[in-house]
Amino acid sequence: MTDVKDQAAAPGRTTVRIPTPSGDDLEAWLYLLDGKGPHPAVVMAHGIGAVKAGGLAPFAERFCREGFTAVVFDYRQWGGSGGQPREELCFSRQLEDYGIVIGWAAAQPGIDVGQIFAWGTSFAGMYIVELAASDARLAGAIAQSPLVDGLAAAIMARPARSVRLLALAVQDRLGSLAGRPPRYLPGAGAPGELAVGST
Repeated sequence: MTDVKDQAAAPGRTTVRIPTPSGDDLEAWLYLLDGKGPHPAVVMAHGIGAVKAGGLAPFAERFCREGFTAVVFDYRQWGGSGGQPREELCFSRQLEDYGIVIGWAAAQPGIDVGQIFAWGTSFAGMYIVELAASDARLAGAIAQSPLVDGLAAAIMARPARSVRLLALAVQDRLGSLAGRPPRYLPGAGAPGELAVGST
């Protein structure tokens, strides 16, 4: 049986720009609740190589129907957010972006500063675990289908694939020090192809 709430019209959203110390704005979708606040809020982002438009709207809409303001954002250099070069994965910067959006949410008058939650899926589960342990502004954290141990995942990869990926990563890092453009890999690939995820 389908929940009647799931059949209701999707909650409205607005697009907001959140400044960062680097000067590159983060683009976020803000799902506001009707009625007097402040309301609890959930700050959300996607996993590796994905953006908010890649399926996060239904989750944010459901949170909103259940009484939460939802703030769904793209990391710097990804999706609608600013920053160059595009689609460069940087763990520390993405974790910092979560913190920036949490701080932005806490400053909004319609959001209950004592009821802010962080949500992440897949690769972002590692960020969520870190945030749950380190960010006292959070009331809670939700990691959906999380990758929580990158080293364990890397060890599970075939040695030949790991060596190829490591060699490309080292070349990319050295190239960046010499001012060369980044080296890109596909985010997903078929088994046997060289991609970040190939299964």
